[in-house]
Amino acid sequence: MNTDFTKYKKIAIWFGNESRGISEESLEKSFGCLNITMAGMGESLNLSNSTAIVLNHVANQRRNYKLNKIKIKCDNKMIENQILTEKLL
Repeated sequence: MNTDFTKYKKIAIWFGNESRGISEESLEKSFGCLNITMAGMGESLNLSNSTAIVLNHVANQRRNYKLNKIKIKCDNKMIENQILTEKLL
């Protein structure tokens, strides 16, 4: 999945069933649509499996994004402290 789930503070994810998918109205109001590619003989995943895969991906992506923001702030603070220390010495 190459979808960036960190662009928006709040998101809604809609899941459709195998036979009907989601409504045209839902598609029109959506920013994007994603597909879970599958290798092998299987043709479909049930809704609970699909939901678990997507929500796990979204949660990991958003968690890593927040952790990277915190790390960058900490790294910048360490650089500032190092510069200040060097100036004082």
